[in-house]
Amino acid sequence: MRTMWLGLVFVVACNGKEDAPVDTAPAIVVDSDADGYDADVDCDDSDAAVHPDAEEIWYDGVDTDCDGWDDYDQDHDGVRGAEGGLDCDDASPAIYTGAPELCDGLDNDCNGETDEAALDAFTLYADSDGDGFGTGDALGLSCEAPQVGQAAQAGDCDDGNVDIRPDAVEICDGIDQDCSGAIDDDAADAIAWYADLDGDGY
Repeated sequence: MRTMWLGLVFVVACNGKEDAPVDTAPAIVVDSDADGYDADVDCDDSDAAVHPDAEEIWYDGVDTDCDGWDDYDQDHDGVRGAEGGLDCDDASPAIYTGAPELCDGLDNDCNGETDEAALDAFTLYADSDGDGFGTGDALGLSCEAPQVGQAAQAGDCDDGNVDIRPDAVEICDGIDQDCSGAIDDDAADAIAWYADLDGDGY
């Protein structure tokens, strides 16, 4: 047996008592602009051109596709583009005024220069012996790999000897091969000595 009352259905259970009411009234959909999207998902239900599946029209001050992004920040990097904005290329999130300059052939920081003082540039040093370690003051920064006579690492204590450099193996020869500042320290060919009070060689 069913009893209807204001859109609610009461079902009589086998025990003679009624179950809790179930709401059968249809959900109310509000779509004022008749664009097929109700007001719950349509960020402007008064404009049929504005809805979640609309194509965004940038820099008109309207969030056409209802995604919540600033209409003046097409690349979503947090910096506004368009005329008067601080983003000189609003199609790339790596380019805006104040962005870190990188070795990528682009003007990342919008200052009119390319790759200047890039964060990932090589610091070059003179490397006369070609062992990969330079000496002296830095020659400057470059996005190009080190050329002949240059190294991207400093620390060579004898730039005229290819066998003397920070990653060389120290040996017992009275020379500081690894540029540690100490001679023959931790030498690979050093002999371990032990006390031999009875002089038997052991």
